[in-house]
Amino acid sequence: MGAARDRNEQARVDAAAVTELGRALEVARRNGFPTLTWQSAHRLAEAQAAGGCLTDAASAAILAAEMIERMAAEVPDARCRETLLAWPRVQAAYETLERVRRLA
Repeated sequence: MGAARDRNEQARVDAAAVTELGRALEVARRNGFPTLTWQSAHRLAEAQAAGGCLTDAASAAILAAEMIERMAAEVPDARCRETLLAWPRVQAAYETLERVRRLA
């Protein structure tokens, strides 16, 4: 019974995380914050993937990657753009995208 209870509790935690991250993404998009948009989309994709919602996870991961690309395109200095794209958090977002694409 303990293992089943633990799984049920984890499912509730995962669902709450998806809900809260979805709200964070809505706020970031509504207020036009690109950095918060891609970061919340990335975390939402991770939470959705962990919960087995791979189609939703792929959509959120694609949004994160697209937002990163838009931001990078607006950086006038090539070295700054390279630094942004090499940032470990950005790389993690791309890795999440590739992982959910493979699984979906």
